[in-house]
Amino acid sequence: MNFLGIDIGSTTIKLYLTNESDECLYRTYQRHYSDVQANLKRMIREMMDELGDMPMKVAMTGSGD
Repeated sequence: MNFLGIDIGSTTIKLYLTNESDECLYRTYQRHYSDVQANLKRMIREMMDELGDMPMKVAMTGSGD
């Protein structure tokens, strides 16, 4: 199983994908310019384009609206 952490802050979004061995499979850190939903969707799509579709558990944190 893979694990995706999403952190949405007041100005940025961070994605971090790891496997069961705690090896980083993907990471990105980008500004969202106050359009959190569109940018998060785009970032996840970019991750999936690079890695393909795979099962994962997701945890989200942060202060972004």
